[in-house]
Amino acid sequence: MKAEAFTFQGATLRYRVLGDGPPLVLIHGLSGSSRWWRRNLAALSQEHRVYVLDLAGYGSAARLQRSLGVRDAATLIAAWLESAELREVTLVGHSMGGQIATHVATVARPRVRALVLACASGLLEGNFYSNARNLPRAMMTGRPSFIPVIMADALRAGPVNMVRNTLDLLSDSVAELLPELDLPTLVVWGHATPWCLPGWGGPWPLPCRRPSTWKFRAPGTW
Repeated sequence: MKAEAFTFQGATLRYRVLGDGPPLVLIHGLSGSSRWWRRNLAALSQEHRVYVLDLAGYGSAARLQRSLGVRDAATLIAAWLESAELREVTLVGHSMGGQIATHVATVARPRVRALVLACASGLLEGNFYSNARNLPRAMMTGRPSFIPVIMADALRAGPVNMVRNTLDLLSDSVAELLPELDLPTLVVWGHATPWCLPGWGGPWPLPCRRPSTWKFRAPGTW
């Protein structure tokens, strides 16, 4: 897959495209890159046109530019959706990517069909400091074979981008946005994640306007 680029207000979003069908946009998380989705692409591209993003300051764009906060990253993605004339988009975001995807769905609602939030930050219980203490543990949770990929992408992004985004995402919440989103939303929460999702095991405390909002806990995932 050849990498393509979109630049808006001095920031560059890089992405790769494969498959045919309804558009599906994959947004990686903190310290991540488009490589994090490589095991999912074969299945997803059978029925979708998949757009795999490298956020500004990460992946193929690492160290070439400053990373953006979650709201600015959402503005960049929304501008790209408009430029590419993409509609009926399903946004899939992991960790910080889920937080960004929620902001994208808010600012570009007419272009978004559905939202999938996999262990999304911005929905966490606890205060800034308790959540920050769990970040190193979260990065080391999962299959041991994947940890080298996490570490390599974190090194590529660099400590400045990592710290900047960590402080930004922990200071931002999307909990108040979900009740206003009139679209199907799937919330996936890993069984091994070190954070707590508000209301897990009880009534969903963040009702979306659409009744088709689900959550489930995936054993062995984070």
